[in-house]
Amino acid sequence: MASSVLEGLLGEDIVSVEVDLYRDAIGELTASESAALARAHPDRLLEYRAGRHCAREALAVLGLRDVSILRNDDRSPIWPPGFVGSITHSRAQGFGWGAAAVARGTAVRALGIDGELDEPLERKLWERVLLDPEREFVESHPGSEQGFWGKLVFSAKEATYKCQYTLTRTYLEFAEVRVTVLPDESAFRAELVRSVPPFDAGFVFTGRYARRHGIIATAVVLR
Repeated sequence: MASSVLEGLLGEDIVSVEVDLYRDAIGELTASESAALARAHPDRLLEYRAGRHCAREALAVLGLRDVSILRNDDRSPIWPPGFVGSITHSRAQGFGWGAAAVARGTAVRALGIDGELDEPLERKLWERVLLDPEREFVESHPGSEQGFWGKLVFSAKEATYKCQYTLTRTYLEFAEVRVTVLPDESAFRAELVRSVPPFDAGFVFTGRYARRHGIIATAVVLR
């Protein structure tokens, strides 16, 4: 993909690969990967193929080729020993984007990336997604911009969830992560509201965000 959505969000020791789901060449799944989605809807299969394609391309840059990326029972990717990574994709009619980010485990403990369509967070979801301080932040902006900031907070929580899940194997609700956006730095802080070992309540993840090419992207890296 010529234009990078994730550019500048990850360190130099993290390899990311992105694809346009409908315009870029996407490799086929391996036999073992295909078996996991034998009855998937074609759209879901395209997203899955794109994610695995990006992951394999990123791993190849790091020197690991011809590997299948299977999934756990919870649908999280099973990364090869010694590597950590994250996969994301978003799709609408006629538009789609997928990406993977991978690093060696000696450099990065965990990472999470998330990409959402650059569309406003629906008002009916605010109560479920936003804590009071987050809602106050969103409502401090002009009405035409509030949907974007709400979607950004949503995406930041998703990236944080993926990052912590690698180490905790714990599901988090939206209310269990408090996001503070730092617009001047294109960054955010994500604080755990409750303890999820090995992280105590109050632990803060840091992340970065970008708004490019129809995608709102967030990334959290734990070194």
